[in-house]
Amino acid sequence: MPEGSYSDSADEQVPYAVARQLRYDDVPVPYNFYLIPSKSLSVENKSIRISSLHYKGRADRILVINFYKNNMPTYGWELINLIEGDQTVMNYSNSSEICTILMIGDTSDITLTISLSPEDKK
Repeated sequence: MPEGSYSDSADEQVPYAVARQLRYDDVPVPYNFYLIPSKSLSVENKSIRISSLHYKGRADRILVINFYKNNMPTYGWELINLIEGDQTVMNYSNSSEICTILMIGDTSDITLTISLSPEDKK
């Protein structure tokens, strides 16, 4: 089990742990997509989430993009940018985190990589 630590303050170190469930209530996934556990990892504690979750499915690319554009705000995420090409990258933020959604493939086979990390507040 991967472990590390994250310090909320100079006096406190909170250990990371592998999340029991590789899915988050505030990051939606389209219906026909399934998790690839062997390629997914999530570590978290009560203060921080860091993950890279991989999903496969079949869907129209534009419908998947619209799914995230329409649903992420409902879960408290704001679109930062959207980059389309051979790959599509959608970056979202909430009050404390960044969520990056990478979409690769075409209608017959799409891979989604959903990554969560703390937002760097300089």
